[in-house]
Amino acid sequence: MAKPKTIETVTASFPQISAIVVLVALSVWLGARFTPIAAIAENWFSDLRVALFSPDEPQNDEIILVTITEETLERLPYRSPVDRGFIADVLQSLAAKGVRAVGIDMLFDQVTEPDKDDLLQRTLQTYPVPLIAGIADGALSRDQKKFLKEYLDGVDTGFLNLAKDPADGVVRWIYPGRPTDGRFHFGLVGALALKLGRTPPAGLQPLRYFGDPLGDLKPFKTFPAHTIDLLPNAWFKDRVVLIGADLPMTDRHLTPYAVVAGPTAGLVHGVHLHAYGLAQVLEGRPAVPSNPWVAAVLILGLSLAGALIAGINIPLAGKLASGLFVLIFLGVAGVILYQAEIGMIPQAAPAAAFFLSLGVGTTYLHRKEWQQRKFLRQAFAQYVAPSVVNQLVDDPAGLSLSGKNRQMSFIFTDIANFTNFCETTKADQCVLLLNEYLDGLCSIVMAHDGTLDKITGDAINCFFNAPLDQPDHARRAVACALEMDAFGVRFSEQQQAKGIAFGITRIGVHSGPASVGNIGGRDRFNYTVYGDAVNASARLESVNKHLGTRVCVSGETAAACEDLSFRPVGTLVLKGKTEGLVALEPLTGEQASSPQVAAYRQAFDLLNKSDAGALGAFERLHADFPDDGLAAFHLGRLQAGEMDAVVHMTEK
Repeated sequence: MAKPKTIETVTASFPQISAIVVLVALSVWLGARFTPIAAIAENWFSDLRVALFSPDEPQNDEIILVTITEETLERLPYRSPVDRGFIADVLQSLAAKGVRAVGIDMLFDQVTEPDKDDLLQRTLQTYPVPLIAGIADGALSRDQKKFLKEYLDGVDTGFLNLAKDPADGVVRWIYPGRPTDGRFHFGLVGALALKLGRTPPAGLQPLRYFGDPLGDLKPFKTFPAHTIDLLPNAWFKDRVVLIGADLPMTDRHLTPYAVVAGPTAGLVHGVHLHAYGLAQVLEGRPAVPSNPWVAAVLILGLSLAGALIAGINIPLAGKLASGLFVLIFLGVAGVILYQAEIGMIPQAAPAAAFFLSLGVGTTYLHRKEWQQRKFLRQAFAQYVAPSVVNQLVDDPAGLSLSGKNRQMSFIFTDIANFTNFCETTKADQCVLLLNEYLDGLCSIVMAHDGTLDKITGDAINCFFNAPLDQPDHARRAVACALEMDAFGVRFSEQQQAKGIAFGITRIGVHSGPASVGNIGGRDRFNYTVYGDAVNASARLESVNKHLGTRVCVSGETAAACEDLSFRPVGTLVLKGKTEGLVALEPLTGEQASSPQVAAYRQAFDLLNKSDAGALGAFERLHADFPDDGLAAFHLGRLQAGEMDAVVHMTEK
């Protein structure tokens, strides 16, 4: 037999949470590594921290930028290439001022004026301080490459390339260089570092931005090239000088500052970017690290948090509020850790993991809830009233269809002489009448919020206090039995008047412990009860035919119905039992105040005391109320010599 289905509150179990967490975390991690849009999103958050929250630092005092500006070009005979005689003069002036080293962010890849070309070449080859001239080959023609190589023969060189992020074109790393002509050729930053006795960057190293190249206070002192002769020597002594362009349409590149200033205003000249890299190497102060393992842990952790919050039974607004908290937490933590130079933690991927996990988990739980509601309706629509089904659907917490022991009340019904009815009634009419009768009884059960257990032929079994708790289950059962009795009498009288032998309805009611649960296979099941208390209610129904009653209620049930009236039947020792079961007959309000019931109580009191006057009392009661079947039953017992209220049943 398959394991019975069970109802749970709508929460995710550990395996389900684990599956959601792992799948979401893995998807986000792979997406962050291999999806361009994910990289762009993560870069945006990183750039925002660099642009807005980089710590305030004093202007670098070790590097000076000498730039070719528009004003510089206005003083020269032509714009491009820059007058090489002028460049030679600037270099000689810098050497005279005692600079420590010079890096040139310019390409000398074509012939200009021969005498000036020769002057600059001699200056480069005989320069008295360390000097690195720039080279490149990516965008140059064969002739340019040849001229550049020959022109800088004997001069230390470095690539002017910039390491741009392929996702968005932002310069994020120091360009280390690459193998060429059988040896590794450093970039401008690495070549200068080597000249200055520092270790060049090995491989791509994140570029550390500081200050604000777009603001008023520049990270580096910057002077136009045409003003060098006018400036004090002390400003340049022992400084590293980088020479490059500072022109509106030349050598400008995207930086993290573009996220705030815009893609046009956020452009920075290449010479500034080389200065950032060189300052980083000279200071031995790397960029704020970004550890991929930290990213993986954050993605996994936020994925777990999203799944857990999805599994908590809170409104959707609360879950969205938790998402807002996560975003704020990530943002604040990211800024604090960045400013403290502890780490550049990812923002987009962990946030995506949280919301994706929250969304997947919530969707899964909504589907699970829908399936649960569907299952509840299917499981109980035929058993209990629609109002009870709605309660189960709206609040299934605590409900279990697996086996559970609990105190309950049970009703069993049967039709007297049902076999005779079937034999004397046409089959089609028999079915129609039986359906009408059972429909009436079932409606009464539903009206009292009872649960239908089985319909077996003409018999109905139902119970109370399951699947929902009903503290007044005993009273509900008795009230339901009384209404069933009234319906059964009316229905029988209506059919008898038509000449149809439809018998009265006999009912047994008992309360006690029983096991209730969903019994059956995976797709076919029955929500039912088992236990001796269930059998006792069936036996009480059966003894009605001997007692002359229609409804028989146990003492356990009657004891829980203080506001209802009963008349005692006696202590029944059912067949096959050794212990007696107190039985009573429930009464309507009109019956409870009748002279017949008053007389019966007096007679039964004498019987219960084994008083010899009981026989006479029941004889008078029977004479006055010959239709009282219970009085006739006790009279017969007294006449047979049974002088007490303990009734030993020899038949079921």
